[in-house]
Amino acid sequence: METYALFKHSHLLFAVISISLFVFRATLKFRGSQLLETKVLKISPHINDTLLLASGITLAVLAGFSPMAQPWLATKIILLIVYIGLGTVVIKKQLSGSARAAVFVAALVCFAAIGSSAVSKAGPFGLF
Repeated sequence: METYALFKHSHLLFAVISISLFVFRATLKFRGSQLLETKVLKISPHINDTLLLASGITLAVLAGFSPMAQPWLATKIILLIVYIGLGTVVIKKQLSGSARAAVFVAALVCFAAIGSSAVSKAGPFGLF
């Protein structure tokens, strides 16, 4: 398999694992489960997200993409920062159930917009 394709498929796999872990951890937080405090659920998202970021950077380098030249890539980076912030709030902050749900949905929308930008090579949901 070609190097670029290998990193692209790895990146997509890490993205699926990332959102799956986020949804699972958020569900545990909503339920007040102590499983959220296990070492594996504290460490594995960081390992996976590091691999996700590394594969994304590698793809950009291999393809010669720059956030300054490709607005869709800059959009992905900005949305990633927002997604990380929202995800941190969902998992770590003390919020009411409805506030946590609203932030959770906002994080999911950011994740969807990141994917949309990657597929369309445009801004979120193809808006710019």
